[in-house]
Amino acid sequence: MYKVMIVDDEEPVLESFSYMVETSSDSFSVCGKARTGFEAISMAYNCSPDIVFMDIGMPGIDGLDTIKELQRNHPATLFILSTAYERFDIAKRAIPLKVFDYLVKPISRSRFLETLMKAKQHLDEQTEIAAARLDKARISADSMSWEERNFLLLISWKSLTKREWEKYKLLFSLESDQARVFVFRIEGPEAEALSGIHREIHRKISHKYQILSTEYLGSTLIFLPGDEETRRLQDFLDLVFTQVLPSNAQVQKGLGGQHSYEEFFRSCEEALRALRENDERDTGRHEDWEELGELRSAIARAASFEDIQEPFTSYYEKVFSSSPFPVAKSRIIAFFTLLLDDFYRSLGKKAARYILFDPAAEITPINARKDLDAWIWRSLRTLMEAEHQHMEKNLPAVLTRALYYIQGNYDRPLQLTDVADFCGVSSSYMSRLFTEQLSISFIDYLTSVRLKVAEELLLENRLPIKEIACSVGYQDPNYFSRIFRKQKGFSPSTYLQEHSDEK
Repeated sequence: MYKVMIVDDEEPVLESFSYMVETSSDSFSVCGKARTGFEAISMAYNCSPDIVFMDIGMPGIDGLDTIKELQRNHPATLFILSTAYERFDIAKRAIPLKVFDYLVKPISRSRFLETLMKAKQHLDEQTEIAAARLDKARISADSMSWEERNFLLLISWKSLTKREWEKYKLLFSLESDQARVFVFRIEGPEAEALSGIHREIHRKISHKYQILSTEYLGSTLIFLPGDEETRRLQDFLDLVFTQVLPSNAQVQKGLGGQHSYEEFFRSCEEALRALRENDERDTGRHEDWEELGELRSAIARAASFEDIQEPFTSYYEKVFSSSPFPVAKSRIIAFFTLLLDDFYRSLGKKAARYILFDPAAEITPINARKDLDAWIWRSLRTLMEAEHQHMEKNLPAVLTRALYYIQGNYDRPLQLTDVADFCGVSSSYMSRLFTEQLSISFIDYLTSVRLKVAEELLLENRLPIKEIACSVGYQDPNYFSRIFRKQKGFSPSTYLQEHSDEK
């Protein structure tokens, strides 16, 4: 709610303006009425108004001098002048003060409310900008680390465009357009000791070469720019591991060939293939990285959920036919983590902070294949719908943030004010975004999200309707049933029965 202060030496004007503000919208409240400039300065100190309607001709200091004084402590406040005369000299003095608008008395109700709503729109936009700046400030400390991981995950599966490469080349101060990828995995030492070993390896390699590194599916991926001769580089890396590794450590390594930026992904494939071959000789483990890359690309390109059902089912069945259940779960966690990385990169840094689901946290407790099946298909559909929503419509950043907040919190009591507060905007502004951008109200959108999940849970037929209601945010099962019937035309139990008959 925005606070409005009215400054005028005429009592009827004070009362008229106050009445129009209070009755115009629930977005405003009158925080003060002052009759002189001195009184306005004192009052503003206590109430910090967002909008000030300022008369010019008042006893003592006039309105323009009052604005000048108020701006010292309230630089974000919008000032709207009101005067009985249109005078050039007043307008000239008002320009440097950046007065928001200028009203000439007598002021009609429609003109007053039009100006008030223009001021509200301006403040809403400034609030959105401030929220974006706050987000940027919050991530500035680790933004380079995020960019580094983003770049390395990107080259693990796709060809960079010239524009993408020039961006990262400048960002990381890289000189050569040539590079290769090195991948390694260490096993044996305890976690604390292993962390120290990784730091020492990183220190020794970075002492001689400029490198970028990140964790990648349980291994460490290192990007080595430049055109160092292969044998010399291999000898150096072997020496580093000989110096650093304790006797109880086993290491698998893979070094890719040297490639230009368009084919960094080939160096990554070569490094992973070498690592895999080394790993298979030692442990018998196997993962088809090429198949994973093709499946990730297929999911990113798919026009509909049905387009990827067959290739994903093929991969999924292969995972479970070749691995015991605990290992298969780990491979599924890794794969969905990669899918989320792909998606978040397409949204950019800000949206990457919003969690659609958490593969590790949600899959780990699952102990039955049918429960894992249900989770996989539900999460895959959620991910693809989110991707399509992003691709089909260039939504404002605040609304995108709101949608992903809803996706992650639909299972609890959720109000428009909760979402607006999370996004740092007013409730009325958030409501308007839903209406203008999506042609749907906030509550209707939330209901559609909840009922879509409820349908999927009903089809899984694992939970009673009462628990399904709670799991999608409805504490009252009877209310859930009424909403479901209103939207779908039949009750949840009837819906479940009909689909059971179909099976």
